[in-house]
Amino acid sequence: MKLKLLLTLLTFLIPLQLLARTENPEIRVFDFEGTLLKTISLKNYGWTQTGDIKVADLGTDGVPEIILSAPAGAKPYIKIYRLDGSPINELLIYPEAYLGGINLEIADLDQDGYKEIITGATFGGGPHVIILDSQGQVIKSFFAFDLLDKGGVNVSAGNLYGDDNLEIVVSSNAHNYVRVFDSGGKILNGFELKNSFTNGQKIATFDLGLDGLAEIITYSNASDRPYLNLYNNYGERLNSFLVFNENFSGGFNFDYQGYQLFLGAGFGGGPHLKIVDGYTNTISQFFTAEQNFLGGVMFAVYNDKIYTLAERFATAVMPESQYILIDLSEQKLKYFRDGFAIFDESISSGTDFYPTPVGQYQILSKSPLAYSYTYGLYMPFWMNFYANYGIHELPYWPSGYREGESHLGTKVSHGCVRLGLGAAEKLYNLATIGTKVYIEE
Repeated sequence: MKLKLLLTLLTFLIPLQLLARTENPEIRVFDFEGTLLKTISLKNYGWTQTGDIKVADLGTDGVPEIILSAPAGAKPYIKIYRLDGSPINELLIYPEAYLGGINLEIADLDQDGYKEIITGATFGGGPHVIILDSQGQVIKSFFAFDLLDKGGVNVSAGNLYGDDNLEIVVSSNAHNYVRVFDSGGKILNGFELKNSFTNGQKIATFDLGLDGLAEIITYSNASDRPYLNLYNNYGERLNSFLVFNENFSGGFNFDYQGYQLFLGAGFGGGPHLKIVDGYTNTISQFFTAEQNFLGGVMFAVYNDKIYTLAERFATAVMPESQYILIDLSEQKLKYFRDGFAIFDESISSGTDFYPTPVGQYQILSKSPLAYSYTYGLYMPFWMNFYANYGIHELPYWPSGYREGESHLGTKVSHGCVRLGLGAAEKLYNLATIGTKVYIEE
């Protein structure tokens, strides 16, 4: 009760603060020693965070373009920019109603000198992979896994088998399986990755041994510990590396050039970028923005330059003016803004055997639809606040059966905080990333 009173009093004392929407965010270009070479202001960007960023010469004129994909919550476009920040084109990749975000890869699949754009739908979009030419014309569209698999996919491309073409490697966010396809969408191989992550994984291919055969790399999403796993081209794990502090759960971003790996902290970890060798020995490291900026860093490496962009630029409301209070004894969740409880709903928290952690946390990441392949359930309106714990709507099985509809108000979960139908979506739209979460008995 004292905590509730203190939080309410503090909220009245803190004025509402708005962050200006970043209409023209900056790309900062660095050399490998961390020297800032130039800044690029993106015109008519419109998003407040970043999906994926790539830099590649799509026009085969020797001048690269900047390619950006939609983040979760935005319409599924890819935006292409010149190096001066002026827009070239916008490509609608999936139906406009899909808002789960786009995973992006650029590669010359058939080695004819022309780059292809490869996309994967992330959470909620199914395992849909699309290959486009550099002008945005669809070359091939296929589903990498079962149509009912709504966890989304991550895509990469590399020469796994030493032939004249690159293969497309697709991992699922719903389970640990990876499938390898040719440029026509024909499946070539498939295997399960052992000892992978509990919240899906990002994927890349990288010729670590410089022998012409690419290895497969998986690395953590938000809410998992920051490990990088290395596999051979048949899915056998070769090694695993901890690349940031073990307690950091914001995920990280990855790229490579030659034998060097580039690692950038995700949201909540500051704009920290590390360059390491194939054994993760540090070659160089620096901050791409002010050290107290916690928006994370996305980046792409091209011709000895690193093009960096904040993972998230702005939130609508400063976290100090809003917070979530979860009372486990009452099985209630309240959302406060400017001192007023504008949301008050029943929950189902963890059982005594799988308790919901008590303490002070914050919303680390959000996804319209997450998947737990530990329990095989979909979790709509996922809001991660600590490790693998989150607030979400009542989960459902792949069959569509909804779990726990009659259990709101009782402790039945494995530690997450469940909200009812409609309530979770409302909170998802109210609470921004960074919102404080207070959990008490």
